[in-house]
Amino acid sequence: MTAFLEVYMWVAFMFIAIIVFLSIPLYILFAVGLFELSKRENLNTPSLSFIPFVSFYNLGMVALKDKNLSITLVVLSLLSLNLSFIDLGYIASLSFIAFTILIYYTLYKFYKRVSDDPIVYTLISILTLGFVVPIFVFMFRKRELKKTN
Repeated sequence: MTAFLEVYMWVAFMFIAIIVFLSIPLYILFAVGLFELSKRENLNTPSLSFIPFVSFYNLGMVALKDKNLSITLVVLSLLSLNLSFIDLGYIASLSFIAFTILIYYTLYKFYKRVSDDPIVYTLISILTLGFVVPIFVFMFRKRELKKTN
C-alpha cells in the first residue's frame, strides 16, 4: 500500500509541475498580447493586463468597449474563485457558469474584431477549455482591430 501511495504522490507532483510550467508562459503570452492591444486601443490602463483577474477588464474593453461589462467580468471571475473556496454549492456554480458564458461572449467579440472567422476561433477556445486563448491573443496583438458594432 505504501508503494502505491508513493507512486500516486509522484504522479500528482508531476501533474502539478507540468501545469505550473505550462501556465507561466501562457500567462506571459496573454499579458503581453493584451498589453499591446490595450495600448493600441488607447486605454488608460494597459498595465492592468499583467494583473491576474483584473486583466479581464482590459480584455472586455478591447473586445466590447463597454466599461460595465468589463467590470462585470472582473467581479464574476473573482466571485467564482472565492465562492469555490467557500463551497457554497449552487451559488458558486451559477457564478462560474455566468463567468464562463460572459468570457466566451467577450472572446467571440474579440475574435470578431481581429479575424474573419470569429466562430471558428471561439469554438477552438471552447473545445480546448481556454488553453489556446493566450496564444490567440498574442498572435492577434499586431492585427488591425475592426470597429465594434
